Amino acid sequence: MKAEIKTYEIEETQFFNQLQFLFESVGQNKILKAIQYTNVMKFKNRDVYNLGFGDYDMRTGAINDEINSNNGDIYTVFNTVLSTVL
Repeated sequence: MKAEIKTYEIEETQFFNQLQFLFESVGQNKILKAIQYTNVMKFKNRDVYNLGFGDYDMRTGAINDEINSNNGDIYTVFNTVLSTVL
């Protein structure tokens, strides 16, 4: 029996050397989250990326990775982040 892996619907945007995904975490509150991959260098002819994740501020476009929202949906959020790994 295979367990169903729940993820949130994501919206993808690309610009310059970044790939960004936005989704809404729905637990105790509704919180807009962002996942951002930034190409930082090449190593042995392979691209190396930084993965950023956190709460997304619509006003500034910034990602706050210092907030621990404890929204009650950690597994769905984690699975959503994993689903974006290319």
